[in-house]
Amino acid sequence: MAIIGATLFILFGLVLLVDCAYTWNEKCLERWDESGDNKWKYILIGSTLTLYIGALILTILMYKYFAGSQCHMNQFFITFNLILCCLVTFLSVHPTVQEQNSQSGLSQSSMVVIYSTYLIASAVVNEPDDHFCNPLIRSRGTQTATMITGALFTFLAIAYSTSRAATQGKALITKSDYHPLNTATAVPLVTNIPNGSSSSSGRSDALLAAVETMYVAMLLTNWNTISTSNSDELVIIGQSYTAVWVKTVSSWVCLLIFAWTLVAPVVFPERFTEYQ
Repeated sequence: MAIIGATLFILFGLVLLVDCAYTWNEKCLERWDESGDNKWKYILIGSTLTLYIGALILTILMYKYFAGSQCHMNQFFITFNLILCCLVTFLSVHPTVQEQNSQSGLSQSSMVVIYSTYLIASAVVNEPDDHFCNPLIRSRGTQTATMITGALFTFLAIAYSTSRAATQGKALITKSDYHPLNTATAVPLVTNIPNGSSSSSGRSDALLAAVETMYVAMLLTNWNTISTSNSDELVIIGQSYTAVWVKTVSSWVCLLIFAWTLVAPVVFPERFTEYQ
């Protein structure tokens, strides 16, 4: 059951990430239009460049340290992620896409690109060293620092997902305009509060807490791969091929979700126009 719940939580978090990418761009543009202050334009441009540069640096470091001549799987992960990132970047600025979805752009794609690249980096960093493709495992100090950083990022991501879910749920009920994700997928927002919405919200919060707990349970059991065959052996959380594939597939799904928000208005122009 925990595996199913953890998978749902990952999917939920990926949707929220794409939502955050659209919201960040929308807020910066709104404040720029309202105040006329070019500061918001420079913030938007600066953050976009920073995220793309960060993704490029991560990719170069992965090629240098984790993609040796015998590390064919890592080479595939890194190269395939680079290709997908280039594709979604191209899609986000394609004239046909922007004609149907004015919300698309480099700002949104940069946030998705850096996160998907981070997931691939996290996957290769936590890969077992049975093929000598993970030099960090051979360095005890670096390994400890990596584990601490990964743990902090994980719990920050869980905290963000929880708070974002609460605020987004309220927005879906009270917001009068159309959110980019809902518009791109032709789903109208709810503009009135139905009877019993409080109890429904409570059930949703309970469900979210349950899948979060299942996700943490999977992390702490190394995605159900911990072996008790040797009781004296130190268990290293996160270093298993199961964890590697979970992170890698999550990266691909994240890019796929974002690509769908770009392509959906082009594929279904009638439905997109209907909910403008």
